[in-house]
Amino acid sequence: MRQCMQATKKMSYPDLNEARMHVAALRELIIHRSGGWPDNASLRRAQHHCRAAHDATDDEECRERMDDVAVYVADLYSDIGHQKWTRKQTSGSDFLRLRVLREIDAFGSRLEAVETSRRAIERGDLSGASQTDF
Repeated sequence: MRQCMQATKKMSYPDLNEARMHVAALRELIIHRSGGWPDNASLRRAQHHCRAAHDATDDEECRERMDDVAVYVADLYSDIGHQKWTRKQTSGSDFLRLRVLREIDAFGSRLEAVETSRRAIERGDLSGASQTDF
């Protein structure tokens, strides 16, 4: 039991945990603050979480995703920026919210891949990690 706890503690990745915390907070914000009008408080919070998740990771794909999300939330919580995202049967704000949630899910999947690669490297199993996983 003690060895299992030590192994779990040893393989904890604070940077990935911090990124997960920020994207979870961002997800909650997007779900509860629908946008479609100027909402400076929500915009500041969303940008904070995007920046913090971006900075917490040392993975280019994760960082690019958060950069994209920052652009989407700027339009989502603006006066008219969301309108350019309007689709035939979907408002621009709904489209953006769905887009952000998809990016958050993809970000989470990428974090899982990074964590899996790190664990494989720690175990000395280089077959489980590829150079493209970083």
